[in-house]
Amino acid sequence: MLQLHRAGHIILPPVRQHNLNPLANRKRPDKVIDFDETLLCCALKEVQPLNIQIVSGTKHEKLFNSLIETYHYLGYSHPVGETMKHMVFHKDRPIACVSWCSAALRLGLRDKHIGWSSDVRQKNLKYLACNTRYLIMPWVNIPHLASHLLGCLSRGLSDQWVQRHGHPLYYLETFVQPDLYKGTCYKAANWKPLGLTSGKGVKGKSSKKNVPVKELLVLPIDKRYKRKLNNEQAT
Repeated sequence: MLQLHRAGHIILPPVRQHNLNPLANRKRPDKVIDFDETLLCCALKEVQPLNIQIVSGTKHEKLFNSLIETYHYLGYSHPVGETMKHMVFHKDRPIACVSWCSAALRLGLRDKHIGWSSDVRQKNLKYLACNTRYLIMPWVNIPHLASHLLGCLSRGLSDQWVQRHGHPLYYLETFVQPDLYKGTCYKAANWKPLGLTSGKGVKGKSSKKNVPVKELLVLPIDKRYKRKLNNEQAT
C-alpha cells in the first residue's frame, strides 16, 4: 500500500501517529570527564597478568560505553544481535575495551570465501562474530599489547559465547579503514585480510561510494570452519 501511495497510484490518509524507534533515538553515552590519563609506558611482561572481564550487564558496562564514546574514533554504537563486551584492567585501571556482535547478514568477500549458499548462511550465521570496536586507551604505550590481547580473546571467545548465547563460534571478522589504520595488530595476531569492501554500505543501490572503503580481516577459530559452516546441521 505504501509503495502504491508513494508512486502516486493511491492516496492514503494522513499519518495519525509516528512510532518512535527507541533504538534510533537511544541516548548516547556520556563522555568521560577528568579520567586518569597518566602515561602507562612499560614492557608487556610488567603488566602481567592482565585482568580480562566480560562487562556486558555488569556495573562496568556504562564505563565501557563511555570510554568508547570518548576515545574511539568511531564513537559508541549500540551493538546488534548477540553481543559481548570485554574490558581489560591493569590493577584497577582499564587499559582496553573490545566489543563483539553478530556478523553482517551478507558480505560478498566473506561469503565467497566460505562458499556457503544463501539458505545455509541464514542458518549458520550465528556461528560468526564481528569485532566492532577495539580500543587501547590513548595513554597506554605497551609494545605488542594489542596483538597479545587479540590472541587471548580469540582463544577463549567461543567458550564464553556458549555460556552467554548457547552456541560456539567458528569464525571471527572485523573491518579496518586502510586510509587511517593498517591493521598491524590484527595481522600480528594471525587475522587474514580478504580484500576491500565496495564502499556502498549495507543498503547501497547505486554505483557511488557512500561509506568509507574498509579492509575485511578474518580469523577462523576452528580448523574445520568451512565444513561446519557449510553443514546444514551445524552444531
